[in-house]
Amino acid sequence: MEIVTLDALLIKEIYRSTSNDFSVYVIKLDDLTQKEMVITGYLPKLIVDQMYTFYGIYSEHPRYGLQLQVQSYETRIPTNREAVIKFLSSSQFPGIGKIKATRIVDHYSQ
Repeated sequence: MEIVTLDALLIKEIYRSTSNDFSVYVIKLDDLTQKEMVITGYLPKLIVDQMYTFYGIYSEHPRYGLQLQVQSYETRIPTNREAVIKFLSSSQFPGIGKIKATRIVDHYSQ
């Protein structure tokens, strides 16, 4: 089985077991297709609207279709202006909305 690498935006948590951390998430691929797909695995709580690189193996679930069984992942650091604004105004930074995030980016990008 070949390990696949996917760069993606985490869109939604579908299920997460608190007893063993088995999780099911929906991601949007960071490529030309922008296709949504399901990932599964024993993962810590991941952050919605965060970019990740996932490494895993494709599997075909009889009921839910094609999924990626995640073996490992990395959090991606945003690099372009809009991605940094979205990151700073996310739920990871309470109290920083889009306007304040834009001001921060504009201030430090000079």
